Amino acid sequence: MEAKANSNEESNLETAVIPDTEKTSVNDLYTNKEDAGKKSSSVFADGSVVINFPDEEPMHDFKMIEKDEPEEDIQQEVKNDTADLDIDDEPVEILPPAKEKPVAKTSDDALELEIKVVPDELEEEEEDKVVENLPPYEPTLDLRDYKYPQLTLLEAHGSEKIIQDTNELQNNKNQIIETLRNYSIEIQKISATVGPTVTLYEIVPAPGVRISKIKNLEDDIALSLAALGIRIIAPIPGKGTIGIEVPNVRKTIVSMKSMLSSEKFQNNKYSLPIAIGKKIDNENFIVDLTSMPHLLMAGATGQGKSVGLNAILVSLLYKKHPSHLKFVLIDPKKVELSVYRHIEKHFLAKLPGEEDAIITDTKKVVHTLNALCIEMDNRYDLLKEAGARNIKEYNEKFIKRRLNPQKGHQYLPFIVLVIDEFADLIMTAGKKSKCRLPDWHS
Repeated sequence: MEAKANSNEESNLETAVIPDTEKTSVNDLYTNKEDAGKKSSSVFADGSVVINFPDEEPMHDFKMIEKDEPEEDIQQEVKNDTADLDIDDEPVEILPPAKEKPVAKTSDDALELEIKVVPDELEEEEEDKVVENLPPYEPTLDLRDYKYPQLTLLEAHGSEKIIQDTNELQNNKNQIIETLRNYSIEIQKISATVGPTVTLYEIVPAPGVRISKIKNLEDDIALSLAALGIRIIAPIPGKGTIGIEVPNVRKTIVSMKSMLSSEKFQNNKYSLPIAIGKKIDNENFIVDLTSMPHLLMAGATGQGKSVGLNAILVSLLYKKHPSHLKFVLIDPKKVELSVYRHIEKHFLAKLPGEEDAIITDTKKVVHTLNALCIEMDNRYDLLKEAGARNIKEYNEKFIKRRLNPQKGHQYLPFIVLVIDEFADLIMTAGKKSKCRLPDWHS
């Protein structure tokens, strides 16, 4: 009996009766609440559920069979599904979403400040404004204790008044008139201007006289006056006269002290003023060296070349500060410019490593001239960047703080090159120098 009962239970577990929905409705199955309450169900340990319908006959011939699939197949399917996913072996920690903090209302003072980058052009404009507020640049402050030489160092030669010899003037006048008449040249007027060493005779020729005819008589007039040499200026610029310069028998010494102490020299606005001497009308002859950068002083022995050279150097030393001017002295004879060795620390420029500031060796002269040419090219580059035509305009811009020293600009002093015995230097070292000596700018 027990076996039969077990077999009935197993059959009940494996089968379930489904009513025929075509002949009966769902409501017909549960019309009786009492019958519905009699329906029972059984749940087994393996999870299967069996619904029993007692006292009811099956109303159909269909049977539903529920088969249990093995666990191995289920696990294999799960593995195949998970193999398609790229899941790391390490466990993934899922964090809860962060809660947003409520933004607190801030006052105007607590607002964030947005800083904007200022363009470089504005920064340069600010730098220019700062530079404009600075006082003008003063180059003499680098050597503020420097004292200019005093005029008491120079000697005074006599009264320096021009001596006029009336007899000499009258004799020269008669000789000039007589010589011109010998060649059928008449004059209407003659006047004389006495200078320290030369007297200028101005004549007005008669109408119809050619000027070239008077100029060709230069040697004849000099012979008749028994003079060392005369000079005919035909015509004198700005005047309607012809000039004849005749040396004086008694010459007056022109001292350097009288020229440097004159008002014309003290109050001039030249960049490099030099006092050469006095004119025939006894006026001081003071010019600017920058207006004649190539100055050649020539003459025979004893004509005053060395005196003129020393006059130029002394004029510059009395007028310019060491920060404004530098000298480069070349003296192959070793005696002409040696007196200026005492100003080596202030005014003389030389190459690095050189012992003597005054150059006497022709081999070193070549290196010095080449270095000056390089310096000249560098200065031209600075002038180009500054938009200046000469060193004077460049220095004026630098003094007014219109040039930035951080870009290589600086105050440029004048450089004056003095060469004694220039002809000998051309013969020995002229071809070795990279720059042509006659075209070099001081």
